[in-house]
Amino acid sequence: MTTQRVITDSANTAAWSAQTLTYDDEGRLIQRDMTLDDNGSVHVVYDAADTENWARIVFNYDADGRLQSEIANFDDGAHNNTFYDAAGTETWQSQVVAYGADGLRYRLDVMFDDGGKSVTTYDVGGTENWSKQSFTYDADGHVTFQATNFDDDSRTTVQYDVAGLENWQQVTLNYDAAGQLSHQLIEYDNGTGTEIFRDAGNTAEWSKYTITHGAEGEVTQRALAFDVGGQMVMQYDVAGTESWTANARIYMPDGTLGYAATVNDDHSLQENLGSADWQEVYDVSGAVAHRSAELGNGTTLIVDYDLADAHDWSVYAVLYDAHGDALYSAGIYDNGTLAETVVTPLA
Repeated sequence: MTTQRVITDSANTAAWSAQTLTYDDEGRLIQRDMTLDDNGSVHVVYDAADTENWARIVFNYDADGRLQSEIANFDDGAHNNTFYDAAGTETWQSQVVAYGADGLRYRLDVMFDDGGKSVTTYDVGGTENWSKQSFTYDADGHVTFQATNFDDDSRTTVQYDVAGLENWQQVTLNYDAAGQLSHQLIEYDNGTGTEIFRDAGNTAEWSKYTITHGAEGEVTQRALAFDVGGQMVMQYDVAGTESWTANARIYMPDGTLGYAATVNDDHSLQENLGSADWQEVYDVSGAVAHRSAELGNGTTLIVDYDLADAHDWSVYAVLYDAHGDALYSAGIYDNGTLAETVVTPLA
């Protein structure tokens, strides 16, 4: 048989006006009900018989009797705080914050009005290379968005087009420790993709390097945009529909063509020297053996021709940055193949 005791705040010194304490037949407190001065109420239940995995649950109600929050204290020292949008003014219905016995938050669950939810996990034990991971789900349980915060303060987000409203399936964005976008990957519905590297720290002469992939993962185009304007574009005929194998174009800061080279299917090379100011070296027969040009954007292009047939390549070109470091090189070899080297961080 349970018993009750009623306490009133006759001195009006507390935030409540009355409390009703309920005891089981062994005299153990199993329930506390409080009426607050603002007409809200608090309902507390205790696991006096120790039959549950929790010791106490506190329910808080507003003046209209709507549940606002609850706190569950577990036997192992952990606790959960749950908040409800009783007034219906938010985009979410409830939020559950979970704390371990050490008092550290390790999980956050948010239920949204549209039936979706988000789950955030915190690496309180420091056993992972990330500090926080969040997943957002739609009403059907599909992941629509995820975000990972790493220990080095960098961050990665992935957005999924589960509704099929876009021409892409997912977009991945990578941010450096300063919060600057450094890399992004777009995967399209037709299987192709675009990968973009950005000079987030502004440490190079280029601002953006874009790689376009075909449905089989093959590179179909590379584009390097320079800080002061102009760009280098490399196209590859992976489908074999053109009369050329590769086509390269370098544009000056004013948009005019600085250099163009086309490697044809018959392994011949067709060049257009454009508007760049070329410095040339000739062999004894008067043929150009070496040429170089500063392209007006901090880069220099050097092209060598193996007129003496001393190498296993016929033409070799290198694009250097302002510090003299190679950004890109390409060679047409005697067997007709084209070999390229894209230097880190562009690789």
